[in-house]
Amino acid sequence: MRLPARPVDLYFALVTALMESVRMTGSLTLGRLFSKAAATAAYGLSPVRRRQKERALALAFGSLERHEARRIVTGSFLNFWEDLFLELGVERPERKGGALLEGEEHLDAALVRGNGAILWESNSFGRRALAKEILASHGHRLVQLHIENHLGGLHNDGLDRSWLREKVLNRCWEAREMEYLEEIIRLPRDGSLAYARTLRHRLRANKIICSAADGNWGEKTMATPFLGGVRHFSTGMVSLSRLTGAPLMPLFCYRETDGRFRVRIDPPLAHPPRIEREEATRRTLAEFARLLESCVKDHPEQYHAWHNVPGERGRI
Repeated sequence: MRLPARPVDLYFALVTALMESVRMTGSLTLGRLFSKAAATAAYGLSPVRRRQKERALALAFGSLERHEARRIVTGSFLNFWEDLFLELGVERPERKGGALLEGEEHLDAALVRGNGAILWESNSFGRRALAKEILASHGHRLVQLHIENHLGGLHNDGLDRSWLREKVLNRCWEAREMEYLEEIIRLPRDGSLAYARTLRHRLRANKIICSAADGNWGEKTMATPFLGGVRHFSTGMVSLSRLTGAPLMPLFCYRETDGRFRVRIDPPLAHPPRIEREEATRRTLAEFARLLESCVKDHPEQYHAWHNVPGERGRI
């Protein structure tokens, strides 16, 4: 049954209203103020999550000085909120000395072959929306795959839909993203595979599809070693790439130490030949996890999901 609104939707509505106020004013100062306030509140009100992040850091790095672990954890909270309040039209790349786009030649080469391309991102690292803005400025508008009720980086609990979520919040966030995307395709919660046919059609039209490898929803996921523990990565894009011939390329966007943003498109991930299909998929996922782990270790404060990295027994 679709409710008018659920309690969590009121929280989402408040965040969305604040986000829109920052966006309408274009004030970097206001965006930073809201980001800092939200991150400070989240840090103070989330002792369990803080401890989970600290334990995951210990898995990934071994022993860390307490002040260094705290710097990474506080930075993780702050980067999450900056990703909401400062993206798309507020924190312009030129305000930070420009942005670097690395690996565009891999994307261009894929499009020349005519089978489309698949960009594989992380839903928890760096600046996803900013990557799309920068790619659009270079003439590449993407077809983005999202789960139903996707609201940026805000938690999606998978509960019943509400009128407020469907008719107001979803449309607000979608309008925001569509400034830099060509299309958004929703991944249904009921397990229907109709969307897969749509994705194949887009690739046949030589479009660029973008999807998160570490999303929480998908027909099938596979546990993969990651940051000293394990994390589940979706296998769907590996299968789609193999089926259509569209190359599967990792996409990362992060801030360098000099303040500039870097959008990085890595070379296509190989599909290992002459081995069993599941093992080939496992190797492809492991390679993506290795590349993502390298980025995260270089910029640990820009990874939002330290609390979601389980240990060896699947728990932190």
